[in-house]
Amino acid sequence: MSVSIKQPRFFVEKIGDSSVVTVVDDEAHHLIHVLRIQVGDSIVVFDGNGPEFDAEVVSIGKKDLSIRLGERRDINRELNKRVVIAVSLPKGDRQKVLVEKLVELGASELVPLVAQRSVAQPTDSAIARLEKQVIAASKQCGRNRLMKIAKATSLKELVSREAGNVVRLICDPSGKQTLKEYSKTASDCLVAIGPEGGFTEDELEAARAHGWQVVNLGPRILRVETAAVAAAVEHDARDVRPVADVVDADGEVGEPVAV
Repeated sequence: MSVSIKQPRFFVEKIGDSSVVTVVDDEAHHLIHVLRIQVGDSIVVFDGNGPEFDAEVVSIGKKDLSIRLGERRDINRELNKRVVIAVSLPKGDRQKVLVEKLVELGASELVPLVAQRSVAQPTDSAIARLEKQVIAASKQCGRNRLMKIAKATSLKELVSREAGNVVRLICDPSGKQTLKEYSKTASDCLVAIGPEGGFTEDELEAARAHGWQVVNLGPRILRVETAAVAAAVEHDARDVRPVADVVDADGEVGEPVAV
């Protein structure tokens, strides 16, 4: 089976020990009805747990298709530390932008945060949409481990959790230090970002009382999703990686760029 650098990537929920795997649901629909995949065509699949596999289409049904797994590759495209972004969700399509960019930048986990001034609520249906977007973004950017969408939590609960060796930062314009100063550490990091109205003073005091550091993201006021991306960028910029491939909306790899 020949392998091309322009092979599309697809998510298969469970890749076990069997050499033949069935692709179903949205991924099957995309392959069968959008890409018009044919028997004998080659793709790359991953299940979000680390490895990726070359695969060949061996049969196609109306709603599913079977693939035969080929070479397994254990490629680490993760950051060299865990970066967790706890963020009060923005409204509407801005949630999609938020998730897409955090996945691309290597964030390990997104925690939907409920603060006093939060507007968009992290309902079950909203969380399900975020999880779907994680898969779509992972296919595009080449990550083989899925960014986790955690259970929604209140800021009160978040700040009171045991710290361990995690650096805990809460973003607010009142912070005397910048997030950049803390991103240099090799320790895992948890960053809290509030709603567009910001955290209340009571929330900031609660965070300080539990040992959190209040940091600022610069002199300008940022939207929620921009602040989250800025926080992730600070950590991604410290992570030295080789050249990465650009992947288009159909999951195909294009020309490489430096990252």
